Amino acid sequence: LGRWNQLLGTPFVRYYTRPLAGICHLYLGHTDEALEHLAKAIQEQPPVDHALQGATEAYLFTATALAGHHDQARTLLPTVLPWLPVSGCRHVLAAYSALDACVTGLALVGDRDQCGALYPLTLDYIRTGLMVSDSVGPTNPQLAAALAADAAGLVEQSREHFETALRQAHDLPIRILQPTVLYWYGRALSAAADIADRARGRAMVQAALTDFRALEMVLHANLAEQFLRDGR
Repeated sequence: LGRWNQLLGTPFVRYYTRPLAGICHLYLGHTDEALEHLAKAIQEQPPVDHALQGATEAYLFTATALAGHHDQARTLLPTVLPWLPVSGCRHVLAAYSALDACVTGLALVGDRDQCGALYPLTLDYIRTGLMVSDSVGPTNPQLAAALAADAAGLVEQSREHFETALRQAHDLPIRILQPTVLYWYGRALSAAADIADRARGRAMVQAALTDFRALEMVLHANLAEQFLRDGR
């Protein structure tokens, strides 16, 4: 966070650094500062098309959802959808960053229909070869595909993507992604028909909660606590 705050005071491209500062604030639970940074980044971006167009709009949508303001997040979704990638076309990275964030945001607000409909696009995203993302989540292409497949009811595909996302989070490594994959994977397993899967899923969420607390990922810890408290 300190690094991105320092860059905000330099001639470096502010509409690029401000979202990253906002994301750092978000993960630490500073929701007001996070949402303010992301809203300002949208205001500060160039008035014409640029390489990051759409990504920050998606970040604000997902950050708002992660902060628990689901109704407000839903009103922001129309600002994101026009910037998502189109299958079979070439895109700048921002289109996939927007997709990445959008999938997580839709999962957070519980919109399984729209989330599931994005699954084919997440497969295009995986085919780009990227394994990391600076999008709001934290997330990566495999986790986005896992969430979208789960929303679409594609159980086996979803589990394959979750397993790959978890392996990548450890192999690269991406420390904050590790408990995030565990959390979402655990949630998916907790809805399974098999009692052993449900028990495994709940244990995953509990492990994710412990790690979220260790990493001071306040909002994520709150999500995991709420899920365990609800007994689902």
